[in-house]
Amino acid sequence: MIGGAQSTNAGGSNVLRIGNARAQALGIEVVLPDGEILDLMSELHKDNSGYDLRDLFIGAEGTLGIITAAVLKLSPKPTGHVAAMVAVPDFAASLRLLNRVQAATGHAVEAFEAMPRRYMDKWADAS
Repeated sequence: MIGGAQSTNAGGSNVLRIGNARAQALGIEVVLPDGEILDLMSELHKDNSGYDLRDLFIGAEGTLGIITAAVLKLSPKPTGHVAAMVAVPDFAASLRLLNRVQAATGHAVEAFEAMPRRYMDKWADAS
């Protein structure tokens, strides 16, 4: 499951707070098509020695090799949650709202969804 998330560079609903799969990976182990095992299991937060092969495999969806192990950063569990549903006139306004809320909360926003008016109208018609 973790290898799959890494191979697709998954983001999920918490991507704003903790980043996508690539941002969470410190190191990976990959099985190459010929069966060779490539050990990129660094635990360093910054490793600028040579090519960044880790980032090449993350997001390649298994086309370059299969990710079989990973060293991941851990994030603390949030102490609470708040949800809000806000109507804005257009998509540009929603991005401005996100930027303002991020600035006001010290970038603590975990998830942000934009739902076009036509979606909301269709949802209301269905209920």
